[in-house]
Amino acid sequence: MKPFVALILICLSFLSTSFAQTSGGYYISRTEIASDLFVKTDPFAIPITVNHDDVKAIGMGKSQIANGQSFNAMLYNPALLARGRNEFAVVSAQMSLPPGSYKAIDFLADHVSEFKSGTFVKLIKEGVREFKNAMTADGKLAAMRKIQSGLRFPTELQNAVGGTWDDPKTHGLSAIPALQAKIGNFGISLYGNAQSGFELYSGVALPGLLAINIPESAQDIGVETLLQLVAAVDPILDANGEIREDVLPEAYAMSYVDIVGVVGYAVDVNPDLSVGANIKVANRRFSTKRIAPDQFDNILKELRRDFTSSVTGVSLDLGGLYKFTRIGTEVGISLQNVIPIQIVTSSIKAKFLATNIRDYDRNGNGDPIVNQDGDTALVAEERNLNLEVPFELKTPFLVNVGARQPITRAWDVGLDVVDIAGQDDKYENALERVRLGTEYRLDAIQDQLGVAFRIGVADARPTYGLGFNIFKAIQLDAAYAYDNFIGDNSIFVQARVGW
Repeated sequence: MKPFVALILICLSFLSTSFAQTSGGYYISRTEIASDLFVKTDPFAIPITVNHDDVKAIGMGKSQIANGQSFNAMLYNPALLARGRNEFAVVSAQMSLPPGSYKAIDFLADHVSEFKSGTFVKLIKEGVREFKNAMTADGKLAAMRKIQSGLRFPTELQNAVGGTWDDPKTHGLSAIPALQAKIGNFGISLYGNAQSGFELYSGVALPGLLAINIPESAQDIGVETLLQLVAAVDPILDANGEIREDVLPEAYAMSYVDIVGVVGYAVDVNPDLSVGANIKVANRRFSTKRIAPDQFDNILKELRRDFTSSVTGVSLDLGGLYKFTRIGTEVGISLQNVIPIQIVTSSIKAKFLATNIRDYDRNGNGDPIVNQDGDTALVAEERNLNLEVPFELKTPFLVNVGARQPITRAWDVGLDVVDIAGQDDKYENALERVRLGTEYRLDAIQDQLGVAFRIGVADARPTYGLGFNIFKAIQLDAAYAYDNFIGDNSIFVQARVGW
């Protein structure tokens, strides 16, 4: 999920101005206030299917088009319902638990006061002033320590949240409760899929501080370093010495909730060929928003509120499964979201105080003004930039094929190629559309405990999984794999009570 990088780049495009190189430097001689600028962009499309991956499948590379070892196999390929066994999941829930996201959320919540007060910036400014006035080595050392103490917060922020100011790291959480049943060749699934993610945009001010190299020794701090610190700190503080709100980091969030009901049926055309279909009714709610720093201590709550857009639609999945009886190989094809669900749109509005260099400052003859040091005078322009960016949540049409080969009764291998039609832009290349996985099942303690070991490759990255079947009624599964929504590895867990 990188939709909000576009918003940031749009904002920056209004701030860029080029000037010819002169022999000296530049300085701002005056600043003029311009009228507000209102910009509404074209919508950005975000394709996300209403189906979800089972944690069992995630552990074995998500390879399920012909495999069907996961409980919700009908969502991968409705033809798998033809296997005709009865299953019931009275309670089922799964979550994605990305360690990096929890670290970022905790850090933002614990340091919300720092965002409000800007104490770290004031410390740096005090340290610079005290260093310039220090007459002894001890005084300079104390001032340097104050500077380093002030820089500690933006450094910790960078380490906890990650990413850069123009390419922020995505953080997020997901939860999927479900109720599922399979009776013969019929399948029923009712589930909710809640995904919430955010990106923290820190602006250019804080990264500017981190870019300054502070020597370890006070004797090595020169005039250039002090000037760099002053130049980085001054734009962050207002005339009263308080931190300016427009330079504080902000979070841009996207959340959606799908409530989906699925009814499926499969039939055997002949002993080797099965076909099936799913009818899906989905209610999709979508929200995009800006989260201000003073709300960082409740960022989880903010992510999952104010769903401003909602649609309800009907979709259709079709599937086929062919078995080569002599060798045991099964080959499947799945067409998902054959009937597209209506696009749902949510807009995010953001206000930036844009400072731009408008022109050279000129004398009465129209020539650029140059001071005695050879620096050219510039005229700055400040204006409020109001952006409105619509985002469209779409349901992509997916064509997937796969094969399954049993090695033994307890061991099988699956290979899938998904999104052959290239409708889902979360895949950057063909290799990411290939899924390969295997599962080995072991019954222990007189059939009262089953253990499954899984490994695979999905999204061109390794996946690992482990599962337990207790008394054939409680299933616990875990996986470690890449999460497409946040663009990082995550821990997936799932608990199911059924038989």
